[in-house]
Amino acid sequence: SLDHGFFGSEWQKRWCVLNRTTFYYYANEKSKQPKGTFSIEHYSARLASHLRKDSRRKCCFELICPGKRTYE
Repeated sequence: SLDHGFFGSEWQKRWCVLNRTTFYYYANEKSKQPKGTFSIEHYSARLASHLRKDSRRKCCFELICPGKRTYE
């Protein structure tokens, strides 16, 4: 994720889980407790391959909701 606020200003590998209303993110794939969570109620997810130029661009997505913050 590259975001100059919520996650910091550097790309970091995150393991995440999305359910209908909550986004959970973890430090690594073996973490039992999330590093954080936030509500994604009323958000939509879409691919965002424009965020990277390398082979990992297929792993990029963004969460969008009109009138609310976009997460990349």
